Amino acid sequence: MVGTFNTVRVMHYLIRMEPFTTLNMRLQSGKIDIADRQFHSFQSAWLNIMDSPNEVKELIPEFFYSSEFLINSNKFDLGKLRVHRLALESDYVSAHLHQWIDLIFVYKQAVDADPIEDPVTREAIEGMIQNFGQIPSKLLTEPHPPRQTREQTAFEIELQDRVLNIFQNLTHTRAFCC
Repeated sequence: MVGTFNTVRVMHYLIRMEPFTTLNMRLQSGKIDIADRQFHSFQSAWLNIMDSPNEVKELIPEFFYSSEFLINSNKFDLGKLRVHRLALESDYVSAHLHQWIDLIFVYKQAVDADPIEDPVTREAIEGMIQNFGQIPSKLLTEPHPPRQTREQTAFEIELQDRVLNIFQNLTHTRAFCC
């Protein structure tokens, strides 16, 4: 099974930066891939994702913290990166993050594929895995717990502080004796 976050996807978005330009050229037999398949705008990437049920590209971390991969390309307002980070830190994402973890780390996935015995097929599949990635091995046997909201975390910290405060005056207490 091919994963959604892999070397080729990263090179797709970071083609304007080294070493990704060189890596992309190696993958394409020494040439830059044709322009129609390159990342050149958010709008076209979004439309491709929305129009094709087989398009499963994830945004790479650089979308949320770095603008370097966009320099000199399409003149986007790079201030919008903050919107992506705010979305990642939102209560909605926090409430559903555990579902993504369950999906990626295979709690919700089917059983593993049968071992491949044919050496030619195995070599071809290993090449695909090296370039396109694969779903991680099953790491979880039960669902990942939901992430707490900011309010829940603040409440738990407050409770911990209260428990610690119970013992702050131990020097003023006396032991009971028979």
